Amino acid sequence: MNNNYIFKLTLWTMISCSAFFNNAMDLKKIINDPKSQTEMMNFDLSLIPAEFIVQTAQQHTQSISTLPSTNRKLYQCSICLKAFTRSDNLKRHEKIHTCDKPYKCQYCDHAFTRSGNLKRHERIHTGDKPYKCQYCGYACADPSTLKTHERIHTGDKPYKCQDCDYACTTSGDLKKHERIHTGDKPYKCQYCDYACARSDNLKKHIKANHNN
Repeated sequence: MNNNYIFKLTLWTMISCSAFFNNAMDLKKIINDPKSQTEMMNFDLSLIPAEFIVQTAQQHTQSISTLPSTNRKLYQCSICLKAFTRSDNLKRHEKIHTCDKPYKCQYCDHAFTRSGNLKRHERIHTGDKPYKCQYCGYACADPSTLKTHERIHTGDKPYKCQDCDYACTTSGDLKKHERIHTGDKPYKCQYCDYACARSDNLKKHIKANHNN
């Protein structure tokens, strides 16, 4: 068993026994992020006490044994260790790592790992908009887009800022807002040192200062 696998297994065990962590979901995201693989390979396993690994592993095993068989995630990805209750879900997930995209668009060169994603994509070509707003005449091709739209009518704002009272309807809007607090300016001008928090502000800057 290589160090990379042991590292991921150790962290996954600790995450499953989330009583040991306040930020278990953050750790889970790190493990599932392919970009973190290099850090995993360089991780010093001696930093994790052996007795802690054994204790958390035992607690994790006990917690799984009490679950109904239908809720047990017995099918585990060998690459990122994400687990599933059904083998077909595991097979679909593994295509993310293998880059296997068997579902090809009949109108363009796009390909997808899942048939549902292909169906949503092809609506761009066909113009089909099966998802109708229950409050107005709006229609769209994707159910998540409809859900976001209907928040205009319901006033639901599920994305809330941790630093102030701001709340909004989409995760993207929340991310833009939080840059006010963090000072993050990911959009950088290719012509000068200007940087900003929003892509539209960068476009305005380039148009006003470099569009000769």
